[in-house]
Amino acid sequence: MVKYSIFSIFSFLFKETWLFLQSTKLIKLTKSIKKFFIKTSFHFVNSQFLS
Repeated sequence: MVKYSIFSIFSFLFKETWLFLQSTKLIKLTKSIKKFFIKTSFHFVNSQFLS
């Protein structure tokens, strides 16, 4: 019984940590994608105005 409760606590913590890491990764990914789009659109606009 005690072993089971310890195991459940560990699995819960593991799951929560994993979800947290996934969410932070996702945030970083969306930020980098945003940066990329801003850069490309900026370059595109610049090239349009210059030509």
